This record gives sequence, C-alpha cells and structure tokens, in this order.
Amino acid sequence: MNLILLLLVLPVFCAAIALHIAAKDHAKASRRAFFALKSSLNRHRPYLRFAAILILLPMFRQANAQEVIHARAGQVVAANTAAKTLTLKVADGSTVVFHDVATPEPAMSFDKDLRDKTTAAAAFHDVGAYVVVFYFGFGEPTAVAVESMGATPPKRTAGSVTSFDRHQHLLTLNTESMGSQKVVVSDDTILDTPEGVVKASNFHPGKGQHLRCFAKPDSQNALFVAIN
Repeated sequence: MNLILLLLVLPVFCAAIALHIAAKDHAKASRRAFFALKSSLNRHRPYLRFAAILILLPMFRQANAQEVIHARAGQVVAANTAAKTLTLKVADGSTVVFHDVATPEPAMSFDKDLRDKTTAAAAFHDVGAYVVVFYFGFGEPTAVAVESMGATPPKRTAGSVTSFDRHQHLLTLNTESMGSQKVVVSDDTILDTPEGVVKASNFHPGKGQHLRCFAKPDSQNALFVAIN
C-alpha cells in the first residue's frame, strides 16, 4: 500500500520540483535581461536623449508655431466681399491680392496694441484709400488687418540708410533724386523688417540698407517704413 502511494506521489513531487527549478531559472533569466537592458540604456543614454529631441522637436514647433505678420503699403483698388479678397496697388504699379484670414484665426505674432489700432481686413471696403495691409504668407498672402493712411497719396521716399539716431528717432536716407532726406520714426510708425512688423524700439536699420518710407505730404513723420 505504501509502495503504491509512493508511486502515485512521486511524479507529482518531481513535477513540483521541476516547476520550482523552472521558476527560479526564469526569475534569474528575467533579472539578467533586466540588468542587461539597464546597462544598455545607460550606455546609450546620450543617443536616446538625442532621439527623443528629434521626435519631440517637430511636435513642439507645431504647438508653438505662429504666423509672422508683415506689412505692405499701397492703394486699395478692389475689395471683393464674395471672394473675400482685397487687392492692393503697390509702388511699382503691380497689384497684390490678399485673401481674408480664416476663422478661427491661426496663432499669429501680432502685437495687440498695434492690432487694436487697425481694422479687420474682412471689414475694410474703402476702395481708393491708401493703406497698410498686415498679412502673413507670401505665395498667397492672407490679410489680417488694415490701417488707413488717408485718401491723399502719401509722400514716398526711397534710399539707402546713411545714419539712424535712435535717441531722436531720426532716419537719414540717401536718395537718388532728392539727395539726403530725413525721416522721423515714431511709436506710431509701422515698421516692417525681415523678422516681421516690429516696434520702434526694436528697429535697427543697418548703414547702406535700402528702405522705402511713406509719410504724410509735407511731413517728415513716417507712417510706414520697410526694406525696399
């Protein structure tokens, strides 16, 4: 009887021992794999950080991307409400067609104080007016806002910078037809640069840089200044 019981129990006991050994081997293998992975991660940590930056950088840029606002001066020759376009005739006689900004608007680097002084592009229909159009994009520019320079053609001055007195905000240009001309840049002057529209405090024209300026007739106070 004892022999029969032993024969019945022995396979179960052997199986239990085998399972215990297998479990210990599996635990050891898991620990070895864990430490091997940890060691590999430590060795390649700089590369992993670089890879993470490459993966996350486009996402970060997309999340923080803003449209850069530029400005263009000229005369409004058409305002098509149905097509949602504004056509501007610029100094060289050519025309530029601006499309109204979509709703909702994209993120834009447009100074709030400056924008508060303007009219939304979609609400501007004064054909014949001389204006400054604030826009983004170049292939098919999108108009965001418009600031009027009045119904009278502004005085246009174009030339290369000979000096810029930041304390007096006095810009001196060397022009081909009128010689040396002085232009006053104020906080109300719209200043377009390669980095977009900037405040007067951030305007730093370089000597020899070619600029075009618009001002009221018989006035040195610039309404608009941009690279020519």
